[in-house]
Amino acid sequence: MIMTKPLVPYLFDPNLVAEALKRRPRLARVLKEDPHKAGSAARASDALRRNDRQIYRLLRTERMADVLDAIEASIVGGFIPAVGLRSRAYDHFDSALSEVYVAADLLRRGFSITGLAETLQTDPDIVIKRDDISAIIEVTRPQQWSETGHFERGLSDLLGNVDIPFNFASNTTVDLAEQFIDGHLQYMHPAETNRAFQKAMPWLTQVQAWLEGLPTITAGLTQSHIFDNRRIVITLEPVEIPLEDALYRPGTGGGSATGWSPQHLIERVVRRADSKAKRQQAGSATGGPLRILLVDMSSSAVATEVGHDYYDQVFLEAMEKGLTHRVGPTAPYDAIALALPNLKGIHACYIIEDAGDRATHVHEILVQR
Repeated sequence: MIMTKPLVPYLFDPNLVAEALKRRPRLARVLKEDPHKAGSAARASDALRRNDRQIYRLLRTERMADVLDAIEASIVGGFIPAVGLRSRAYDHFDSALSEVYVAADLLRRGFSITGLAETLQTDPDIVIKRDDISAIIEVTRPQQWSETGHFERGLSDLLGNVDIPFNFASNTTVDLAEQFIDGHLQYMHPAETNRAFQKAMPWLTQVQAWLEGLPTITAGLTQSHIFDNRRIVITLEPVEIPLEDALYRPGTGGGSATGWSPQHLIERVVRRADSKAKRQQAGSATGGPLRILLVDMSSSAVATEVGHDYYDQVFLEAMEKGLTHRVGPTAPYDAIALALPNLKGIHACYIIEDAGDRATHVHEILVQR
């Protein structure tokens, strides 16, 4: 069971969402819905509604104002990932955000977005131009461990949006139930943990039923589950802010749900990049625009190792071994970059390219000054 959209819709104040969209008219035009009518009424409070579109995860809180502004800027600049922005699916929406971060950064740096090239057999994400530089950029955000990611996201969304009439704080921990089994030390290998979380998905519906059956929240209220020697514990605490005043459900976590195996994770990122590259989505080389594949590593736990001398070398060696055949005049791309795009820029961490005399153009596009 892989959950691709929220187990429960996002709770939101339609007045706050309407104000957020009023300040971002282009985004409002893309969404094409009135927040006072969108979704369904919440049972928890007459002041709230529910909607399972991913964009409401951002619209419902001012803490996401900068991200919403980046979306608005990309739409104004000509990049409109309408399908992704209206999506209910985690992966589709996350991919759209990756594209938005890249587009917004390129627009800030003077590139124009000229749309999609009609002559290509498959549509790339972004077509850009500035002076004598032109490029087709395909942005992809592979899910590192999809079952683990969907479980963590599903639980977080459930705790923050379950339709019950009170606020609460939550803390979630994941660890090993037994440190030793048959005399052997156990550890949380990410692939094994990923398989374990797939089995644990149905438990989320039990957590939902438990939450919806609570008459109130008392200090230290817990729910726990063990699956394949992984133990997850949810602890709830009351908060003083009533739901009638504001939706306030802070959550914290301790321990890693993914386990740790940097070398394995790096190789997995490169394999995912290779799988995407072989689709040749940016078209064939005809002496036209540069063809660039940008791989967003944000979903990978190994992103924390970027900038460490040892792992930087591991990344580069893995790319040279696994992606060299995907760049060049007769290959799908002129350049492939592993990046961590965010509100501040593209942040291309590692680049492998074979663009000939246009190598400087690749770096003009990908490397921030």
